[in-house]
Amino acid sequence: MRKKTKTELLAKALSSEKRVKILFVIDAHGPLRFSELKEKLSIKSSGELNYHLTLLKEVNMVDLDYSYGQRRYTLTPLGKETVELLKRLEGELLKQELGIYIIDKYGLAVKYDTSILIDVLKDEFDIRGKHIRTVRADVEQILSELDKAYYEKWELDQIILSVLLKNNLMNYFMKNTFVGFRKKELDRILNKKTSFTNTNEEIRNQVIAFYNLLYKIPGNVKTLIRNGIFYISHLHEWTLKSEAIILDTPYVMKGYHPLDLYNLLLFTKKLAHSLFLRKFNKILYDTSIRQRKFQIEEFLAKNFRTLNLIWDDLKYEKIAVEILIEDDSELVEFDRILLRQILLEEYQGPPIVLNIKSKKAFRELYDVVYDLARKHIPITLVNNTAKYNFIAAISHILREENCKDITIIESSYNLLLPSLAVFSRRDKAIAEDFLNNTLSCLDNLINKKREYLRENVLLRKLQKISGNLASIDSTNVLSILGGEMATHVLLADLNNKKSSTSVIRILKNLVDRFRDLEKIGEKSNICYSTSEINLYEINFRALTYRAKEFNIQLPPFEEFNLLSPFSKTPQSLRERVMNATQLFRETKIPDIFTLEFTDPFPALENFSELLKKLLNLDVKVISLSYDYTQCEYCGHKTSRYTDICPNCLSVKPYVVHYGKIIIDYRPLNHIPKIAKEEYLRRNRINDINLRKELPSI
Repeated sequence: MRKKTKTELLAKALSSEKRVKILFVIDAHGPLRFSELKEKLSIKSSGELNYHLTLLKEVNMVDLDYSYGQRRYTLTPLGKETVELLKRLEGELLKQELGIYIIDKYGLAVKYDTSILIDVLKDEFDIRGKHIRTVRADVEQILSELDKAYYEKWELDQIILSVLLKNNLMNYFMKNTFVGFRKKELDRILNKKTSFTNTNEEIRNQVIAFYNLLYKIPGNVKTLIRNGIFYISHLHEWTLKSEAIILDTPYVMKGYHPLDLYNLLLFTKKLAHSLFLRKFNKILYDTSIRQRKFQIEEFLAKNFRTLNLIWDDLKYEKIAVEILIEDDSELVEFDRILLRQILLEEYQGPPIVLNIKSKKAFRELYDVVYDLARKHIPITLVNNTAKYNFIAAISHILREENCKDITIIESSYNLLLPSLAVFSRRDKAIAEDFLNNTLSCLDNLINKKREYLRENVLLRKLQKISGNLASIDSTNVLSILGGEMATHVLLADLNNKKSSTSVIRILKNLVDRFRDLEKIGEKSNICYSTSEINLYEINFRALTYRAKEFNIQLPPFEEFNLLSPFSKTPQSLRERVMNATQLFRETKIPDIFTLEFTDPFPALENFSELLKKLLNLDVKVISLSYDYTQCEYCGHKTSRYTDICPNCLSVKPYVVHYGKIIIDYRPLNHIPKIAKEEYLRRNRINDINLRKELPSI
């Protein structure tokens, strides 16, 4: 009779469900006596159990342990490896058969994988060693028994905590328990929004994120969010605040002192994520005329110091101020003094938006704008010298005619075209269904948000400011993001020379489709930019999940841009300008055209010539950036990125700021990793390459 090979013996040993159970029971409980094994496995016949154990001993998976004077069955190293392999296979089968998805902190649905659970147990719960195997097995058992398709991240956390209790792992349980509410209790707390917002901000954010306010969002919207196609900015606080408040400061103040405005800013902080102050120079100018007792420079210095304090309190993307540049000789001279004072004050305040109504008036300020850029002060230029006028409120571009004395941007909605394109590559019918669903969802979402704002008496609070409800208007922003990346996903063999034409054609068709819907058109503005910097991370994760699932090759991530539909991969200035102007001609919506400088910084004449050409070509929104690195320890600044301070050699306290646009004006360690990597790879303009490119523009 032929002797069986080791492979055949292994196959036979694992061919029985009872023998596999023996391995799992010993792994879970440690060495067991024969009688204990018999009891736990509910096997009545001693001969049957002895037969199974003999086969497992033959293949060296089980051995006898004689310590403490007792015969106990324990797993050999091969037995332990076999159990680990079987558990990994079990996890894979669970993932494939049940199609389980875990909803991450951004609302995206991640297909369940054993490795995901292990990462959560290690990184978030700090569970180590053999306890990981125990907890993982029990959690996967519960997931299979509950038989749900989707689990919120907080639901997975609760399942893990219940397993820790079940296995009497109290040290892990106590270390990971923070706070718990039943859903009705949470609702009661959140309904008392005013008192709730006064509680500790960190605890508040943890509670909101933990219980995930997605449950207040309609089911069809959840589907879009989970697939990474649609995203609501500040998702977990969507019901609590508006996205932004735009204040026309001369109207709002009505002759009051600027200090009243600063008190107003602290008040409105509770009502919105961001604030935009229009015509800020006019309120300063009018007040300085009335208060002749102060020198203009002294008056401006006091106001900017106060504004810096407000800015420091409200942090990064909360405020931006607009300075109106128009044909008024006295105001132009005042603007020059104002901007010069910013240079003298070591300005650390909010980013500045120059609303250019007159090219002639702006030409007189070229030298000051040049000095501001070299001082790393973030500046955005809005070219309102031609037919269509816009307001760059934070990074939301709105038609000026749509803005009242007080304008509330209720919500910022974001359509992530690259993810939609991935679905279109897989099945056009599904992608079309998603797009139609997005269109139908918007009106519903806008109405729901208005209900929440009414509950929060937002309009009534603002009415106290203005005293005139008719001067208040509400709108929403729909940002269509990642046009070029989506085009490259959709048309895998796209010729780069025709890329921009294809991008513009796709966007034009999409914009026309949105504009045909009167309800949405009346209540929202379409943009190609957003202030939600987390969308770098969200888009990256969504694409990675879906591309892996659908086996689709992705273009470089530099093609995803929060400020424009066009790629951040290297292009000549002439090509970029042509793309921006053609996009605006076709869709009547501008993108944000970024000018990122590096050393050697362009000479004044080249810098001025570039701005002049861009304004003459009717490039609508131009963001100026000259990045710098600042050491938090000694305060040293340098105009390049470096990991070590060249002045004091400190490493940890080193912080990078960059002022390309308001959403990016923050330390690099405060932004998603994928956004930081993209920033460090950017191609920038210096005096040498600008001199070469200027004649072609």
